[in-house]
Amino acid sequence: MNDSTQVIPNTLDIYIKYERLTVRSLTDLCSGIAELADIVLDFYGNVTGSLPNQLPAIEIEEAHTGESIKIKFGEGWLPSVSSNEDDDIVIDVPKKLGIPLLLGYLLLNGVKATINMHSTYLDNQIKQVELQLKKNELQDKLSKSKKSSEVLQKKAVNVVNTIIQNNDYRSFVIYDIDILTLRHDNNHNCSDSEDDETTKR
Repeated sequence: MNDSTQVIPNTLDIYIKYERLTVRSLTDLCSGIAELADIVLDFYGNVTGSLPNQLPAIEIEEAHTGESIKIKFGEGWLPSVSSNEDDDIVIDVPKKLGIPLLLGYLLLNGVKATINMHSTYLDNQIKQVELQLKKNELQDKLSKSKKSSEVLQKKAVNVVNTIIQNNDYRSFVIYDIDILTLRHDNNHNCSDSEDDETTKR
């Protein structure tokens, strides 16, 4: 892992190394991310008065496979086409909300909550994403709603749990954080602590 990894606001890159990749595993992952995005969009639509067809969708921009799969999730927009008073065609492409970045932030916090551990590297990556989010209108609106934040965090923890409990995954990387390595290191540290306690007795 590399400390200089740059967080790109408009994409969420996920890398999975696996023993085998079942349709169910990939479906569970994509469904979990889609549900997180839907909760965000419902909230944003409600507070801004936007109609569902005016809101973006999370799309798979790229997927590369081999003995692993790398998926790049992006924020897709359907541009609206209209005409002005002079009958000129006007194509409106709304600004991006930064939903992939927010989803990455939620998942990293879900990792922290699920594994219940301290990692300086994880903390640094979360802070890096937080800095990007501070420039984000969507995050500003969400931070004012404690209830929405709690719902999102609970859902993120559920997604992370499905990843951690999948025994076919050998590596699962979000923003350069390998969740499964953190889980293993944390379990190892817990075992060491228990051994120390036993020795003291």
